[in-house]
Amino acid sequence: MANERQSKACFAKDGSPVPFYEYEVMPTYQGGGTDRIVAAVQMNTRYPAAALRNQEQGRGFVSFTVNASGDVEKVLVVKGVSLALDEETVAAVHKLKRFTPGRLDGEPVSVSFTVPITYIIQ
Repeated sequence: MANERQSKACFAKDGSPVPFYEYEVMPTYQGGGTDRIVAAVQMNTRYPAAALRNQEQGRGFVSFTVNASGDVEKVLVVKGVSLALDEETVAAVHKLKRFTPGRLDGEPVSVSFTVPITYIIQ
C-alpha cells in the first residue's frame, strides 16, 4: 500500500536510529475513544427533577479540553437543551477521571473535544 507506513523506525541523517513516535495521538479515556467519553458522561449524569417535571429532553453538545496532564478543563455547552440539563452536563464532564493525554510528535499536548449528550425520558 503506497500510503501506509511500512515500519515504525526513524533514522537520523547519518543513518543511526532515533526514537519513533506517532506524530499525532489523540487522548484516550480509560482505553477508549469518543464512545467511551460519551458513555462516561452519561453514567455521571443524574436527570434533574425540574427537567423531569417539565419533560425536558433532547440532544446537546458539550466542548472541553483535555490538557497535557490529562485533566479536563474549559468545559462549555456548545448547543444546550435546557438550563437544568446543561448544568448537569457540565457537572458530569467535570467528574470525568484523568485521561491519557494526547501527544504531538511524542510530547503531551492539550486537545479539545466536542461530544453529543442525549437526554431521553423513558
